[in-house]
Formats: sequence, structure tokens, C-alpha cells
Amino acid sequence: MGGSIIPQAIGSHLQAGATQRKSDSGKTPDHRSLLSRAAAKDAAYDASVIAFREEVLEGALLKAEEVKEWINRQERSDGPATHWIRDVPVPSNHKITWLEKERRFGISPELEFPSMARAFDFGITGAGTQLKTLAYVVAGEQWVRYVPTAHGGVLDRLREITERLACRYEWDQASGTLFILTGAIPVIEPLSSQIDVAHDRFRRRVIELRVDPALSPEQVAAHYRRLRQKIMPRRRVRELSEKHLRLAALEVERPADESWSTRMSSWNQSYPRWKYHHQSNFRRDVLKARSEYSPQVLRSRVY
Repeated sequence: MGGSIIPQAIGSHLQAGATQRKSDSGKTPDHRSLLSRAAAKDAAYDASVIAFREEVLEGALLKAEEVKEWINRQERSDGPATHWIRDVPVPSNHKITWLEKERRFGISPELEFPSMARAFDFGITGAGTQLKTLAYVVAGEQWVRYVPTAHGGVLDRLREITERLACRYEWDQASGTLFILTGAIPVIEPLSSQIDVAHDRFRRRVIELRVDPALSPEQVAAHYRRLRQKIMPRRRVRELSEKHLRLAALEVERPADESWSTRMSSWNQSYPRWKYHHQSNFRRDVLKARSEYSPQVLRSRVY
């Protein structure tokens, strides 16, 4: 009970958003604070947020330390989590089993969805079923928790509102849950960035920036400089000379299984003014030129 902990670290935006509800009059608000509070104020007037707080919370917001027990209590009250086939909830009185002989999932007793037969078949034979979960955080923890929800229950209602707010205000869902329950303000970063995900071998390095136009060019440049320093801590990127551009082109154009001696011989014939006498020096310069332009596989990281 109480949801499972998935190893997803809480960012500083979550921690910061959970600590304050009112503005600190002793500090001059910055752009991030104003943006975050404006979004929270707008969300507070959302009809579904107002209704949830009045009908479920009875007009009283929770304290951060009360969230865990409140969710545990609601999970018990809502009943078993609902399995879904795409957007179709499977009633709790039906069981999902694996049919070994047919190598597919089945539902007992059988369900019929005349208008969604194709979607139903795909869900059972292909993707199977899924659970929908509510993301939330517990005071003092550094991880996001997820609890499966029961269709029509209080936590499922909260999940639907949280997902919609997350899309509207670019919040993460755990921050949205905390906002609805406690009033904690999710922080909206005016500048965020990440390194493009690379799952295959050939992928060039790409830094993606998401920038609020209210930021100055100097602020954006400073952020980029810090990010670049993290992924390339001891390296200066220099513009390639004509020689090194041609070395890089040679490496790309020649057959992959060609020997270094053959490549050097071809190079010396084509560019006698940059003639090499030692194969080791030639190989060193080609690889160095390639490292300046070649794609590199990097894991996705957000700063």
C-alpha cells in the first residue's frame, strides 16, 4: 500500500515548489518566481481544482507531511487498481490472465466492445493492459512515488486533473499533485536544456535549449556556457584548418577496411604539401580531425 517508489530523482524545482505558499516580502521576486506564481494563481481558478479541493479536501489544504497518509487512505478506499486497454477500463470483476497456448492475454469473463473491437484486440494480443498511476512526493524524500489508481476513485480523479495541469503549465505531474493537495507552487524554469538522447551508434551531439524570450542573450549564453563545460570539461573546440578538414573528409570517403598505409599513400599523392613520412603521425591527425566533427553517443541529461 502507499504506492511504489520508482527511482526518479526529484529536481530542485520540486523541492523549491514544496517549501513555500506565500511570497517572501523581504526578497525581490525574480523572473522564475513571478512566472511560477502566475501559473499557480491561474491554476487555482481552474474549475476542476476548485471542485476537488472543495469536495474531496473539504476546503482545507493538506500539509506536506500529511500527503503520504492521505494517499494511503485514499488508495485503500478506492479499491483495486484498474487495468486499462488503451483508454478502456477493465471492470474490477474481470480477471486478466495469460493464455499460454495462444500466447496472448485474455479476460475472464470475456468483454465485448463492439465499437472498439480492433482497439480491444490490439490491446490484448499486442500491448496487453496497463495501469494508470498518480505521481506524488513525500516530505523528506528525494524520489517520486507512483501509486496505481482505480477508475472512478479519488486518486484517479486527482491523476486526471494533474495530467491536464502538467500539460497546460509545463509542470511535472508530481509537482501538480502537490499543488492541488497542499498549495505548494511548482517552479517553472524560464530556461531549461538537455542533451539529445542517443540510442544508436551514429548520433551527433545536440544541446536543446528551451528559452523564455524574457531572458537576455547574456543569461542564455551563460547557461549554455555552464552546460557545455559540464559535457566537455577540458576541451576547446577549434575551427578546423583546411588540412584537418581534408583529413576528416579522407576518413569519411575512403573504404572502412582500407589500411592506414594505403590511406597515407593516397593522401600524399593528393596533397604533397602536407606529405606524411610516418604512418603513426598520419593516423593520429586523422583521428584527431574526426573527433572534432564526428557524432558521439551521449546519455540524456537535463541541467
